[in-house]
Amino acid sequence: MRILVIFLLLFQVVPPSANRGKDKEDAAAATQTLAVVGHHGHAYVGQTGGMLIHDVSDPIRPKDVSWFPLPSAVSDIVIDDNHAFLAAGTRGLVIVDIANPAEPVELGRLDTDGKVKRVARSGRHLFLADGSGGLLVVDIEMLEDPRVVARVSTGGDLRAVAVGGELLAVAEGHGGARVFDLRRPDNPREVAKLETRFAARDVCWIGDRLFVAAGSEGTALYEPQVSTRPIEFLPPVRSAQHVACGARLIAVSNLGSAIQLFDTSESRSPRERSRLRVHRSAPIGRAGFDGTHLWIAADVAGMGLLDVSNADEPERLLPRAREFKVSY
Repeated sequence: MRILVIFLLLFQVVPPSANRGKDKEDAAAATQTLAVVGHHGHAYVGQTGGMLIHDVSDPIRPKDVSWFPLPSAVSDIVIDDNHAFLAAGTRGLVIVDIANPAEPVELGRLDTDGKVKRVARSGRHLFLADGSGGLLVVDIEMLEDPRVVARVSTGGDLRAVAVGGELLAVAEGHGGARVFDLRRPDNPREVAKLETRFAARDVCWIGDRLFVAAGSEGTALYEPQVSTRPIEFLPPVRSAQHVACGARLIAVSNLGSAIQLFDTSESRSPRERSRLRVHRSAPIGRAGFDGTHLWIAADVAGMGLLDVSNADEPERLLPRAREFKVSY
């Protein structure tokens, strides 16, 4: 318990401001961080109970800006210049005006039959991983009134969705992974059912290569336009749960508090460049790239931040403690 308390303090889990309210302060220790997205000097943090916005213009000294409460967990966030699209579980899709980050305002909402876990965007369309509700295609031309224009049934609990150019990939847990053609985004056409021997947990794209978090198998690499079979498996630390793709780097979040960085630029086979470990009391969740920064959601411990401009020696920016360390 002592280690956990110290670790929480290191991650700076504090109430964001008076407008977050005493009830939120009392519940701070139980709050889980599920997603972190960096955008134009701010970090948008998906948590159980809403979205927290930080000013990270000085990334090692984040400042709380505002709190957007919801009666559900925010497990994914997509940002454009003035809007945040939230995957809000039983609350569905929530669209927030963030033109003034200090005063986020709800613009629209879409109730769904399942629990919205992830969201991806291509132009005027959003693609929702709605759990047992399958894949939903949502037209957001009218932000105040988002409309479902297509539904695709899935073979399992739809966990993740990712857009790569004109292709869309979905992770369906024990149902595997599939790829769709998005040349008509309001009518996705399945082009590949990938061969899997694992539960597909997450997906992301770099160019025409697809990376699938495959648990104890590691991270499966595919070229879906060439073959439905995996080209190779990137070995895990323990069990690959989440994948994030940058311009050339892949961050793999492992069960048991470890992130691996793989480089795709030097050869056909991605090379592991470094590993990041965190104490098991604060397990690593999803990560996301913002240029050369890697934001990390770390469950009850809040958020972490690495400068990965040198993938062999990532610089720890948050938190500034030895428990959060590069070990390989």
